[in-house]
Amino acid sequence: MFIVEKGEAIIDIGKPIYRVYEQSFDFISLVSIKRNYDALLGLDTIMIPVNILTGIVGGVWGYHPKIRQHQKSLTVPLSRKDQVLRYQYSKELEAGQFKRITELSLTLGDVWPYFYDPVSEWFLTRSHDLIETPDFVCEFATNTLAEIHQNRLTGLWIKPRIIESPTDE
Repeated sequence: MFIVEKGEAIIDIGKPIYRVYEQSFDFISLVSIKRNYDALLGLDTIMIPVNILTGIVGGVWGYHPKIRQHQKSLTVPLSRKDQVLRYQYSKELEAGQFKRITELSLTLGDVWPYFYDPVSEWFLTRSHDLIETPDFVCEFATNTLAEIHQNRLTGLWIKPRIIESPTDE
């Protein structure tokens, strides 16, 4: 379960990237002080780091095969700048622990569909059972948005820099 609080936004400042040659997302933090992410929440093969003391979540990373992407024109939702996204049960996690979000949020199915808009270069993965507009859209890391509905993560938006080959880095 996730909570969205009013307050000055706390986002992980950095660069989300997608390495085509590895078929993976990564997040290069630009903040010199690390936020001490010590547990992981998993959405299929995408990892969301979380600080177990504060509940603050950080930039996503993980394997994402292109074969699972469906090309689609996407309309990126507006996120508010006065919100803080926290994982509500972070204090129940232990350092080094991994939890699947699908188990925690009671979302149907283990694999969410993935969409990619080649024009805007946004990726989206969204719960199968989302039939309503999310209650909140919160930017929790640079170019990384979470859709929250009834305190559940129901969608994840990522706009990475696309890197085709190792020579492009």
